[in-house]
Amino acid sequence: MKFSRSSVAAVAVASALFATATPAFALTDEEKVALYDQTDHATTAESMVIKELILNQGADEHEVNLNWFSKSGKDEKVEFTKASGGSAGAVDQIQSQPAFKDEPYTVHRTTVRDLQPNTEYRYRVGSDEGGWSKSYTFKTGDGDGKWDFTFFGDPQVGASGNAENDGQEWRKTADHVMQQNPDNEMMLISGDQVNLNDQGNGTDWTREYPEFFSPDQLRRAPIAVDNGNHDDRAPERFDDHYYQPNRNSNRESRDFAFRRNNAVFVVLDTNGVTATGAGDQDAQIQNMQNFTRGALGKLKKEGDWVIVSFHHSMFSQAGHRIDGNVKKLRYTMSPFFSEQGVDLVLAGHDHNYSRSKLINGNQASDVDQAAQVVEPEAEPAFGDVLKPKQGEVFHVTANSSTGSKYYAELPPKQVYTAVTNQDNTPDYAQVSVSPTELTVHTRNVADDSDVDKVTITRDAPATPEKPGKPGGSLTPGSSENSAGSLKPMSSLGSATGSLGSLFRDPFKPTR
Repeated sequence: MKFSRSSVAAVAVASALFATATPAFALTDEEKVALYDQTDHATTAESMVIKELILNQGADEHEVNLNWFSKSGKDEKVEFTKASGGSAGAVDQIQSQPAFKDEPYTVHRTTVRDLQPNTEYRYRVGSDEGGWSKSYTFKTGDGDGKWDFTFFGDPQVGASGNAENDGQEWRKTADHVMQQNPDNEMMLISGDQVNLNDQGNGTDWTREYPEFFSPDQLRRAPIAVDNGNHDDRAPERFDDHYYQPNRNSNRESRDFAFRRNNAVFVVLDTNGVTATGAGDQDAQIQNMQNFTRGALGKLKKEGDWVIVSFHHSMFSQAGHRIDGNVKKLRYTMSPFFSEQGVDLVLAGHDHNYSRSKLINGNQASDVDQAAQVVEPEAEPAFGDVLKPKQGEVFHVTANSSTGSKYYAELPPKQVYTAVTNQDNTPDYAQVSVSPTELTVHTRNVADDSDVDKVTITRDAPATPEKPGKPGGSLTPGSSENSAGSLKPMSSLGSATGSLGSLFRDPFKPTR
């Protein structure tokens, strides 16, 4: 199925419009929110007219992508304004399609462009006839090149066997992180947002997705998610729930990319490289590499950090490190990341915290190691400051962010492992970005105690560029355009030849 444009364009309105009359159905918005907050989330979420609204990261810091489900049967709108009052942003036309095997819901999505720095915005979605979501606020960063985002390991709601309990722990994590880090500009998750033990063929998704979407924080800071192997058990549902910018058009993949402030993020879908070796793994790897080259060529500016994220960690210390697909990724992608000047790789899958020594993949020799490991001068310790040379890449593997599942370390300690930790409690990582430093500070959710902290540093860029002005960025699935006027993107090509259209129109997910 393809997304189609709503017959009524989305609108940006002044804050006074948030005082619209109560829709004519059983519960008011406030009563719904109160009921949702006080009762079982999975059951109540399914009964709501608007559900699973999420604030996705846009193509850059001047955009956000909104995605939500509605069963109102009405033309949906976005009310978007500066929190202090007055109209704000340029809202694209809403795109809509029936939700995959989730009647009577329809999926709606749109992009809000031209966001200004250091500005608080308020928004809600819905309609007067069908009902509105709760209104939410979020604040943009100041764009000075110094900013923070949070990296979460696999929430995997449902993996414990109790989706409701996992959802409660996920809400605790999200709430704790935002309380401790109120200036967070973005959230990134390593994949396996849900478990789907029934392979997506049963009813697990009806409990797990609502629980994953239950934290309000997913609507108060832009979020980007990897496609994990458990998410990929029902790829159509993954497509319905997330609206990703600059998505790969070259294969049935969930690769996407964006530039935020002074960093380019390339988020890769590693599920095509299967553990069983089925399919053409070399073709899947080539496609990921082509997409990465093209995305960096199109998005990267002088002085940008390059951060790559995907689900299957290549340099972990737990059991998945011996899987065939992980070895294949390690052997092929590690040298590639060194060639492409990647600074930091963030991954999950192994539910065990570890960080690597600096890895130079250009001199790979053995499939189990597949890299030249740069030995530190001193024993790795909390607070390490590393200055990578050309081709040296730093890898972090996240532990569980909910406690739904943990993996023990698998001895012996690998030559590439600098620090590893498994304390069987949920973690998160606060990543601080500046023009000369990237710091990954991993903390325990329960008491915010330290797990590990490491900084990679570099000399100041010779000619640093400020982030692009609003409206001057590459927009997802279109050329630069005014709100509500979507134009197909022209061929972009890549360092290895023409790719056709590198970025797929995100309104046409794979079905």
